[in-house]
Amino acid sequence: MRGVFGITVHLYCEIPRCIGYRSEKEELLHAIQFKRKQLTLIRSTLDSAHVQSRRERRHRLQ
Repeated sequence: MRGVFGITVHLYCEIPRCIGYRSEKEELLHAIQFKRKQLTLIRSTLDSAHVQSRRERRHRLQ
């Protein structure tokens, strides 16, 4: 998946199979939480990259 600013973001679907889960539902919930953590990380990376580029642009204009 191609992200903003030409950063290629890979959303891996390799969710580690966790041993010891009682049900499929429980495992699925864990997988969703895992994905959510990854997305939050990606989003914060993109946000900081955006702020950085805006700062650089401002310096160039002065």
